[in-house]
Amino acid sequence: MVKEPVQTLPLGSSQFMLPELVGELKGRRVEMKGHYEHEREVMLGPRSAPAGLFGAPAQGMAMNPQGYFVITPFRREDGTVVFINRGWVSDSVDSWERPKGFITECAVVSGGEKAGMFTPENKPSTGRLLWLDPSALRSASKLEALDSTVVVERI
Repeated sequence: MVKEPVQTLPLGSSQFMLPELVGELKGRRVEMKGHYEHEREVMLGPRSAPAGLFGAPAQGMAMNPQGYFVITPFRREDGTVVFINRGWVSDSVDSWERPKGFITECAVVSGGEKAGMFTPENKPSTGRLLWLDPSALRSASKLEALDSTVVVERI
């Protein structure tokens, strides 16, 4: 599906209707225009570095550098918000690129996560989540007024 042409995520949807629209595009690349709200970004983790990032396969939590996925709200032209997983950063890094202004972003529509049986509760007030829970993400980003959550992965 990723090899199919990039779809433009249509404007004019309400935030409530956005998940259904995006659900039909799961696994597809979508293009959106808008701006990031970096002051609302949320860290997801800790997580091991993605496989191959350091030239070798991932070896598990003890062997790989630890870090976080940066999830940032992206406010589209029509005012709806899509959360974009902007990628992994090491927990030893203090700063990273934060694109400013009105931009075009390309991402892959992905699914969320489910907590495991022994996964601790998220604490949204910390700005860091252990697992990707839509309501905790809205709370951690201080966007509780949104009535739905869509998460995509930047490519």
